[in-house]
Amino acid sequence: MRESLCTGAYPFVDLRCWISNCCLALLATIFSAAFVTRLLPAQDSSQDSPTEQVSPTGREEAAWDMVELIELTSKHEVWTPPRTLQLLGEIKRFESEQLDLIDRDGSQRTVLSKTVVRVVPRWRTAEASHAHQLYADGKFDELLQAVPAALKSNLVPWQQRILIGELVQTIEGLGKPRVAGAYFLTLAESKPPPMLYASMPLCWTAREPDQALRDEASKWLAKKDDDAARLLGASWLLFTDEQAAAQQTLMQLQGSSNAVIAQLAVAQGWRRVPPPKTMADLHRWFE
Repeated sequence: MRESLCTGAYPFVDLRCWISNCCLALLATIFSAAFVTRLLPAQDSSQDSPTEQVSPTGREEAAWDMVELIELTSKHEVWTPPRTLQLLGEIKRFESEQLDLIDRDGSQRTVLSKTVVRVVPRWRTAEASHAHQLYADGKFDELLQAVPAALKSNLVPWQQRILIGELVQTIEGLGKPRVAGAYFLTLAESKPPPMLYASMPLCWTAREPDQALRDEASKWLAKKDDDAARLLGASWLLFTDEQAAAQQTLMQLQGSSNAVIAQLAVAQGWRRVPPPKTMADLHRWFE
């Protein structure tokens, strides 16, 4: 799925697109766990891998929730991803600011959500486990039918958000960014953790939106009290005749109270930097 989002959907790559993608990669290693989820491999682990049990369907399922987070005490070079560690236990809450976990020994632990780069859940309902497996197997048409049932299966809120994030990625990957954007804004209303902003269907290429998407993006841009909607709108209108309004919005969103949106707005602004100015501005992007 992720490969199709990054390389399969758009066969052309111009220099501006390449620069935008490079800038996104830089932002991932420097600023936000929202991007790191796409880029970081699992590295060091403070505990063993999650114990697994075999479900009645024959698939192995995790016996614990696994949380991978950035090790804040470690130092790393700009071009080197930070070290990570893994925690095992039962997630009780995973909100925009913090994740609450009960370790396997029964002790309670709280970590900052912005440090979390990956979660492997022990799905609380069979419907949710089935929907996630369809996503993992690339059975996207079936997934579209399975997610609504999973969301109605008394699933805990933090797992609902993860499933919606997978649904957004699926719809965007099927070439429907307008629909994906609408679903993401529903997710954003629930104040998800930074990690899930990785599924936000922004435009990172010179792709031209069709008329339906342009009309919807204009509506998103006009939502003055919704920073996520404004970012989506500005992203898709940045290379249209509404460029000036989009650029102004991105400048304003760099001061958003939502740190992830602020960082995304900065990165989106890099798309308008001409190639000759890239090296001149590079030092500022690292600040």
